[in-house]
Amino acid sequence: MTVSSRKSFHNLLKEEILVMDGAYGTFLSPHADGFAIEELNIRKPDIVKATHQKYADAGADIVKSNTFGIFHSIFKGKLEREQGLSLIRAGVRILKDVESVRNLIKIASFGPMTPGMWGYTPEEAEAITTTYRMAAEQALSCGIDGILFETFSDLLEMSIAIHAVRMVSTDIPLICQFTFQDGSLTLSGSPAANAAVMLHSLHADVIGVNCSTGPSGILGHVAELSRFSDGFLSMAPNAGLPQIQGQTAVYPDVRGEMLELLPRALELGVRIVGTCCGSTPEYTASLRTAVDGIPGRRLSAVKRDIPDVISSGRRLYDFRSQPFCAVGERLNLSGNRTFLRRFRNDSESAVKGELERQFSTGYTDAVDINLDPIAVKSPSVWQETLLSIERGEYAPILSIDTLYPDLMDAAARFTVGKPIYNSTDLTEKRFSRMAELYHRHRGKIVALLMTGNRLPKSYEQRLEALEILERLRSRYGIPAEEILVDPLALSLATGVDQFNMVRKIVEKTAYKTIIGLSNFSHGLADRSRMNAFLLGQLTENGLSAAIADTSDPNICAAIRLGNALFHGEPLIREEGEKITFSEPFPEVGGALLSADPDAILDILEQNRKQFDSPYVFLEKVVSPKMEAIGEAFEEKKLYLPQLIVAGETMKKLLKNLKSGGVPSRKKGQTEQPVLLFTVQNDIHDIGKNIVMSVLQGFGIPAEDGGVDRSPDEIVEIARAKKAGAVGLSALMTTSLASMEKTILRLKTEMPGLPVLVGGAVVTRRFAEEIGADGYGKTAFEAVHVIRNLKINGNDGDNSTG
Repeated sequence: MTVSSRKSFHNLLKEEILVMDGAYGTFLSPHADGFAIEELNIRKPDIVKATHQKYADAGADIVKSNTFGIFHSIFKGKLEREQGLSLIRAGVRILKDVESVRNLIKIASFGPMTPGMWGYTPEEAEAITTTYRMAAEQALSCGIDGILFETFSDLLEMSIAIHAVRMVSTDIPLICQFTFQDGSLTLSGSPAANAAVMLHSLHADVIGVNCSTGPSGILGHVAELSRFSDGFLSMAPNAGLPQIQGQTAVYPDVRGEMLELLPRALELGVRIVGTCCGSTPEYTASLRTAVDGIPGRRLSAVKRDIPDVISSGRRLYDFRSQPFCAVGERLNLSGNRTFLRRFRNDSESAVKGELERQFSTGYTDAVDINLDPIAVKSPSVWQETLLSIERGEYAPILSIDTLYPDLMDAAARFTVGKPIYNSTDLTEKRFSRMAELYHRHRGKIVALLMTGNRLPKSYEQRLEALEILERLRSRYGIPAEEILVDPLALSLATGVDQFNMVRKIVEKTAYKTIIGLSNFSHGLADRSRMNAFLLGQLTENGLSAAIADTSDPNICAAIRLGNALFHGEPLIREEGEKITFSEPFPEVGGALLSADPDAILDILEQNRKQFDSPYVFLEKVVSPKMEAIGEAFEEKKLYLPQLIVAGETMKKLLKNLKSGGVPSRKKGQTEQPVLLFTVQNDIHDIGKNIVMSVLQGFGIPAEDGGVDRSPDEIVEIARAKKAGAVGLSALMTTSLASMEKTILRLKTEMPGLPVLVGGAVVTRRFAEEIGADGYGKTAFEAVHVIRNLKINGNDGDNSTG
């Protein structure tokens, strides 16, 4: 069993089921003396090696380095980058000395750097790229066999990390694992299907899931990954949640439950099985025995098709089951002079406005974006614009539209999911460049039926171009389903035969087809109705997609009618899942979700006579909209990013009103804050920060008390700040004992101070057992808990409403 390249790794996975090791924190935390466990790579390497050796002796085929948490520490400034890289070097070198009767595959564990909830600035994206690139250089220089990306929640961060590693090596095997919540969603709201499509498009060698919802829920996540990819899968569930017995976290033994999942997991395509938080070498030994007992050491997986999709972080269009793909055309600096003028003045606002126009109709599946007039001289505009789009609320599927292959490459680096590449002609030079990009980052390729600068003048020339396309596609190894043929819609001002030629190509070709609809009516009058009529005709002929003005009511009507007549879609779409905000001023809800506090202030200014004071406006108008957003989040109509955006918008609104002399609280309410801490032995702050942001959005004074805080430190800070309540968070099971100690100290030193708890490893039952006054599973639930607590004599309602 040796791995010297991606090809050898693939060959091995075709023949073997590999067992990967399990958790390290349980063993290493007691030796860390207050330091991060990764620092043991230098401080106490023998202890780290001994832990690796236990897993190797238990029968693991794959052991991973003790380097997972380094990346987050670098991003948070707790480690200088060079310090982190030295810990990675040390961690990988320790693996060299681990021995086994098996041919061990030794891989570097790379964890996420960021919370991945608010998107990235260009500077942050470059910092992420540089860190993962340099980490890969260090790991490869030490002779590592592969790299494991594990416990990621953000698709963009994973994409940036993969591109960074591929700058160093195109042949190092990559195992890429996300963690999912209930409903197979990442913390940032991306479905498992979208994660699978993106990893498949980036040629990940293994796509997987780790940690997540434990053994009981992991098969659902694996099934989604299996539906939307055709390669090797991995799974490494955690061991469930522990019980606190005395001062010790004791995990239930769920090995039997894990082993029951194995046959179905292998059918779905799993070829690497391991464990995560709370597991031990005994779990690895049980997996080893089970895998060795499989006849012939293999179990045939169900044959899966290559997914015929395009996607973004949160949207997915499946050509196998959806009728017609409508691509919005308005984000085009080359063809939309109004947009170009607005973009030059304020690019982020211009893009946001056009996206809002296109998605407001409900008939936009993807958007075409062309930045050539500016990008030719300033290529970085692609990075800036795509990162800005990713930070926004729409997360559209993208059609990257540029004449320049280098710009297409640059844009692909910051595109989440599987895009459309628009476009290539059928010259060898141009098509080969497109093929190179495809084999780094898969996408649907728009193939123009033209060779060089010669536009086809006849139907026969288009047929000849189709034959050339077939030869090129086959030569460069691009599957037919990845092609969208553009028959080239030309202006009918040159003759109506242009339309008939396109229609005949759409009917004849086995390829999916796409057209630039507005080209037909260029230079003619009554363009909107003409385009809508022609679209209806081509939809009947089997057109797959069109780039069109999806904000045009006539185009939307043509799409709706075509889908109903030719694809069996309902003529009237279901509206039940949309959020309906109550009167008065329901548009305030939209402004909260679109991060537009100025729009809310404008509504207030225009309607001051209706309200005795701005505070009454907050109470009667704005707060009910925040409540509706919170309820929609709990009902899974909205995802966490939208809840956070609304909370941040509310904070800005309150800040603007306060700067104008408007009190932010009711008369008689105190400003004693809710202090939020991550308890000792835990440096994770994502959940704590989310709760803080949402509490502040609801007008509740909340402050950050820090991470890895001891019970004494928490008591001291709570006293100094005159806290109205304390919130304690924990992500690592090894920190649960510290949470219990902290509550005991707070109850002793500050009796009557309400304490609430939460975090990924905390349950309602555990909260009750350790004497907490409240438990919040989600950020919005934390709002309810705080409101119901009697804080320092006020009425318990710390919101603005």
